[in-house]
Amino acid sequence: MLSNPFNTPLALEIKPSLQKWLIIVIPHLLVLTLVLSLSVFSLSLRFALSFLIIFSSAYYIRLYLQGASKKSVSMIFQDSRKNWLIKTIKTDKQKVQLLGTSFISKLLIIMNVIDTEKNKYTILITPDSLSSTEFRRVFVRLKMTKL
Repeated sequence: MLSNPFNTPLALEIKPSLQKWLIIVIPHLLVLTLVLSLSVFSLSLRFALSFLIIFSSAYYIRLYLQGASKKSVSMIFQDSRKNWLIKTIKTDKQKVQLLGTSFISKLLIIMNVIDTEKNKYTILITPDSLSSTEFRRVFVRLKMTKL
């Protein structure tokens, strides 16, 4: 008898990728260009807004690409009972609940989860951050989950 592939545990290491760089850097560059090119703002306001945009970009690069933030998720797991678990820089495996605000497409998966201590995590998964088989497995499992 064949075993059900949805009952097998899932353990995935999420790696930095080019698509994540593009998702983070391009919008920040566009907004920075817009702020700097608009003469409606005073020079000091443009400088302040530019600083905030650069700070935001650095935060998201640290969170999603370098995995250096305490909220950076380095691995996701799903056990045979369909429980989701995450591993961060600061913690070992911890059980999380998938939130209905998660987004699933063939180009991008955004998993919003919450742990037992009510800490929220956002996991950004692009097709090039996992192998094609792993990405497909996560995609299918999330599509089958009632959000």
